[in-house]
Amino acid sequence: MKKRILSIILISALSISLFVGCGNNNDNNNVQNSNQEQHEQQPEDYKKDDEISSDDKNVESNVVVEEITEEKIEEKFTEIMDYLYTKDYSNEEQSIEAENYIKENFTPEGAENMINKIISYGEKVSYSDLLITLVKNIENNDARYESMYEIRYNVSVTIGKPSIYSDVIAKVVVDKDGKIFIESINDFEF
Repeated sequence: MKKRILSIILISALSISLFVGCGNNNDNNNVQNSNQEQHEQQPEDYKKDDEISSDDKNVESNVVVEEITEEKIEEKFTEIMDYLYTKDYSNEEQSIEAENYIKENFTPEGAENMINKIISYGEKVSYSDLLITLVKNIENNDARYESMYEIRYNVSVTIGKPSIYSDVIAKVVVDKDGKIFIESINDFEF
């Protein structure tokens, strides 16, 4: 009887150890399989990241900066001058509005010069016959800008009394983002 009990205990112990050992082995296999899946998935994740960043690059390259033509330069210049030539600079609110507009549409140096001019007017400005006679791409010596244009125009301006200006030269620049700014207007500076 003792032999039988000992053999049952021994068989039970072996069964338990085999069961536990197999369980550990299954756990080890599960851990190994999980690690292997992680290693296999990591390259897929990297591939996905590469695809996503590649897609981002494609989106960036698909963003088209609108081509700047002489017509665009002329259009923007006319828009700015139309705004500035139709203000009552004796009205403080319109003067402040014009200052902000100038800061957005002129280079920093050009804005400072232009703001000084409009503040000195102190009265209503109007114009007629803005005639652009030339828009020409010129050599750009300023690294801040992508390109530079010269604009020649004639205009009749009334600031108190009517005046006619001919062959006024303005310089217009285009920055690296394709934004157009007036750099300077010579002659009467307006």
